[in-house]
Amino acid sequence: MSTANAGEANPGEPAGAPRRNWSRVLLMVSLAFNLLVIGAFAGRMLRHGPPDWRDGDSPRAFFHALPDDRRKELKSLLDADKAEADRRRDEIAKLRQAARDLIAKDTFDTAAVESAIGAVMASRVELRQLMTKSFIAALSRMTPEERRAFVKHRNRRWKERSGDF
Repeated sequence: MSTANAGEANPGEPAGAPRRNWSRVLLMVSLAFNLLVIGAFAGRMLRHGPPDWRDGDSPRAFFHALPDDRRKELKSLLDADKAEADRRRDEIAKLRQAARDLIAKDTFDTAAVESAIGAVMASRVELRQLMTKSFIAALSRMTPEERRAFVKHRNRRWKERSGDF
């Protein structure tokens, strides 16, 4: 009834055979892989610099291309309902959690779940309407040239989404 000590061979192994600690090997392989990924990312950042949100086809990139005074004016219109939008996002998060709680109960109440999901959907529609109102306010203050440039800028993205407007 003896247990194998660090220097002793395991039962069934020839005397003097090296012991393999697979968890240690896997840890080292994992560490090497993580360092490889981090090194590749760091190398890309050093060679090309950090990604720039001002490039690309996002609305933010479009607004960044505008002169400072126009950008500030339009941003103030877009941010006019920011506090209300944030409040509604918090409300949506609470409604989603309430729906998840209903779904996870031992007894499934179809009517309660339908009602909870309906409340989430209605709140999302209200948020979208609020954001659309701010967006239209900003569009209404743009010059015809700015609106055309905005549409041209966004067409690339809209086409990628299978033509949805």
